[in-house]
Amino acid sequence: MLQHNPFLPVRIVDHLAVGIDLHGGTRLDGVRPRRLVFRRGMTSPAKVLHISLMAGSCYIRPMFFLFGISFWHFFDRSSFRTQGEAVNRPSPGPILYKAMDLPYLLIPALFVLIGILVAWLSARRLLLLRSKSYPTWRKITECIVLSLLALAAVVVAGSSGFNAIVLYHVRHSPPGQTLLVGGHEMRIDCRGSGSPTIVLDAGLGNDGLIWGGVQPVLAGTTRVCSYDRAGFGWSEALPPPRDADHIAAELHGLLAAANVTGPVVFMGHSIAGIYIRDYATRYPENVSGLIFVDGSTPLQNRNPAFKAHQDPGPPSWSGALLKKAAFAAGIPRLLGECSRSLHGFDPQAAKLLAEDQCRDRFPAIAGEMQNFDRSGEETVHTGPYGALPILIFSQDPARTAAQGEPMDVVKAWNQMQEDLKQLSTRSRRIIAKGSSHYIQRDRPDLIEREVPQFIEQIRGTAPEPTDYGSTKTD
Repeated sequence: MLQHNPFLPVRIVDHLAVGIDLHGGTRLDGVRPRRLVFRRGMTSPAKVLHISLMAGSCYIRPMFFLFGISFWHFFDRSSFRTQGEAVNRPSPGPILYKAMDLPYLLIPALFVLIGILVAWLSARRLLLLRSKSYPTWRKITECIVLSLLALAAVVVAGSSGFNAIVLYHVRHSPPGQTLLVGGHEMRIDCRGSGSPTIVLDAGLGNDGLIWGGVQPVLAGTTRVCSYDRAGFGWSEALPPPRDADHIAAELHGLLAAANVTGPVVFMGHSIAGIYIRDYATRYPENVSGLIFVDGSTPLQNRNPAFKAHQDPGPPSWSGALLKKAAFAAGIPRLLGECSRSLHGFDPQAAKLLAEDQCRDRFPAIAGEMQNFDRSGEETVHTGPYGALPILIFSQDPARTAAQGEPMDVVKAWNQMQEDLKQLSTRSRRIIAKGSSHYIQRDRPDLIEREVPQFIEQIRGTAPEPTDYGSTKTD
């Protein structure tokens, strides 16, 4: 139950039971509501609209109540929390949404309202066709079109509402803990014990869940923390710029709030390879090693091979709006995007990661991509890091080429991976045979074998490698 708050001006039941009961039942508090009554002289279209609005109110008004509670919760709690204080997420009972989730609450309510209205108007028109003296072909055509329109409206309304309910049940209790960093909530999930701590940083478009297959295994060796960058997963979105300097500073604050103060090994996938370089340069006293998982290179987009095959860039505002509407309507869920099975993940982690595909992450992705050049400028001169232990995992160029990637891009990426060895005199590179860009998903066995050994070497409990500067395929 919600804790009593003397400043909360209304009772929950007053909001959950304000809808007019079209069937003559009773409210939750036992009070019999008034039946629906039309005003004299009300036209038929007005009656239709009135009925649709009242029928939708049973869903819409609780939605606005939840918005009000979320708004109150944000200002009532966040304004008085101290830096690094854990944000306690209640178990099922109170329904509290963060600001980043509100579109998944309000847009479905709008879709349900529109769906009810469209379906009602279509049904009314179908009934009126019986009394019209239209040609048969016109009646048949209108019947088909109106039936399809009503069906589509019902499907979209139902899909949107169902998607909102499922997302709430999935997202109301995030794994790990949510901490306040610089006035904004960020999620971190630490498991295991030992030193140094491994911090897992996901690639563009992913959050900490992408490490769900390897994190439990690595946690058997030492403490392992995955986290969500701002705008991904359960971490609140932040205003621009979303560049390497800001992201590294936010991670530094999050680790301090989570009491991760000892030696740390940073493990970054894809674009996070740039971010962990920034962190190692800004906060070298905390860094005991770096692990690149097919990590990006600063200013790689200026390479001639990449420029020749450059993406057209982010979609227009209209395209972005349509995409957001599709996610809010639950279209990806209808297409099965939220129920894909993932090899190597435990069932709970797999479910969370699959559900993650049903949330629109485009704003966060666009924010980091728009600052990719800026992040490159900030990190292009990072390193070398002397004798800092560095382990590099790279995708298999043969598989990438077989999947249709242009050969000049494959060769350029492979050379960039080779150049990462120059960051330290104690670096090694391993090409993950048969793996795509997502090595942690395609070859978890390689990471689960090599990373614990890397940690033991940092601890001094395992012999130093004799092949520093080498590249091998495994």
